[in-house]
Amino acid sequence: MTENMSQDPKSPTPGTQTDGGTDECDSLVQQAREHHMAGRLGEAERLYRQALEIRPEAAEIMSKLGAALAVQGKFTEAVSVLRRAIGNAPDLAEAHNNLGSIFQMQGRLDDAVEPLRRALDIDPNQAAAHANLGNILLQQGRPEDAAQSFQKALEIEPDTAQALNGLGSALLQQNKGEEAGDAFHRALAITPDQPEILSNLGNLLRNQGKYDEAVETLQKAVALQPKLTEAHINLGNALKSRGDWDGAMDAYKSALSLEPDNAETHWNNAQVLLMTGQFPEGWAEYEWRMKCEGFQSLIWSASGPPWDGSSLEGKTILVFCEQGFGDSIQFVRYAETLSAMGGKVIVKCPPQLQALFETTPGVSRAVSRLDRTVEYNVQASLLSLPRLLGTNLDTIPATVPYLTPPEKQAAKLPENGSLKAGIVWAGNPAHKNDQNRSIDLNLLKPLLAVDGFDFYSLQFGERSQDITRLELENDIVDLSGNLEDFSATAAVMRNLDLILSVDTSVVHLAGALGKPVWTLLPFVPDWRWLLGRDDSPWYPSMRLFRQQAPGDWQGVIENVESALRQRLLN
Repeated sequence: MTENMSQDPKSPTPGTQTDGGTDECDSLVQQAREHHMAGRLGEAERLYRQALEIRPEAAEIMSKLGAALAVQGKFTEAVSVLRRAIGNAPDLAEAHNNLGSIFQMQGRLDDAVEPLRRALDIDPNQAAAHANLGNILLQQGRPEDAAQSFQKALEIEPDTAQALNGLGSALLQQNKGEEAGDAFHRALAITPDQPEILSNLGNLLRNQGKYDEAVETLQKAVALQPKLTEAHINLGNALKSRGDWDGAMDAYKSALSLEPDNAETHWNNAQVLLMTGQFPEGWAEYEWRMKCEGFQSLIWSASGPPWDGSSLEGKTILVFCEQGFGDSIQFVRYAETLSAMGGKVIVKCPPQLQALFETTPGVSRAVSRLDRTVEYNVQASLLSLPRLLGTNLDTIPATVPYLTPPEKQAAKLPENGSLKAGIVWAGNPAHKNDQNRSIDLNLLKPLLAVDGFDFYSLQFGERSQDITRLELENDIVDLSGNLEDFSATAAVMRNLDLILSVDTSVVHLAGALGKPVWTLLPFVPDWRWLLGRDDSPWYPSMRLFRQQAPGDWQGVIENVESALRQRLLN
């Protein structure tokens, strides 16, 4: 980070100061600038201060001193110096830009926007201010606006690596991978050994399924800057995507040695620990999800004392859902355990699950919102219960069914001697791993040709239209119109012999109902499906079909087709 917090500025023009600057002062500033650019910040600070002894009111020098102080972490003094600079020269765009940059470094994003916009009002050609504003917009979850700011910076200074890096990151968040890659490569052409850019490129390569290239790129970033936490995290994720579990955990360990309280690293580490069956360590790490930025939209809200795992005798416990429908269905099983401990169990859940959860053993009441009628002594998240109850692979409460479809009339299915199979090929497109877990309906065509089965679609949402798009109306009966909530879906499942689905909430519902369910999994599955087994300790009626290599859905479908034919023989 340089004197104007983003780019290499020119030194103050000799003779432009109103306080009668001298050649000695200009020389000191030039020397300070050279030290600043070389990263010798203490020496730069000392020389800037000497220059200010000659020109005490020189706003440009104050601005550069403020930047040097900020990079050393001396934020309070840096802000004070920059406010003095702005007081002396209200139209000094560089000082406003530096002040906004400091607020950004402190995480004060809203405070940072005003001085950056002020810098651009004064001088719209401040490329650094455009880039800094882009970084803030990116952190605020506004990638489209951020991209516009980075593009404005690049219109002014086309070869600014930091602006190209920012643009690439903004495009990546918009799922514009090809354009993002172009921006990262342009940035690396300018600064080939910039670890932050290499880290971002490695992350993009992982998203594109180019795992070997991703690992190589991220290992280079880590070698260049061993203290770049983000690069270690991205390396861990890339190694995980390649199936190198030990390597992934080593990378996360390195990241945590740099930032012990980095919630994202703990969360990523939890996924691998749980996936490899290390439940005690994994549950502890899993609690860090509450501090992850990506969970803010999923954060639950329940006041009152948190339950610590102690006796529930004579107490009412509120347990509440978080994350997706599938998570809620999987973990509501613990209501029976809590009830056996003497607790009265109230479950707060989405309205789509309320009627179904009222059938769960141990649940006294299911509510979709909290009001005065909901009284309780302690509260806990459903997904924290495994840790609080000390669940390991041998103690998973796996008695099924633990959900019962409410008595309601489901669509009547024809009795023609064929087995009835419900199918689902796509999950929620907003899920961050949807590109790996969902498949094209075309891939299921070999299954539809197996004689002795009739296929019924349990697919809901926009992807249910794939049946018409692919002209498969004669091969698949679309039941999506009968699936208004999970109770209705459960009622339909009562009439099916088999449910066959990718990893969505449907497999959890089928498993909780004790229905035969075959789950199609990507090479790196969600943690709950563990590794190297074709059964699930969570759902006794479930069979798992796994990719043997990243992206190998063809092999999965061939195994499922073979299993369908074997099912008929049996």
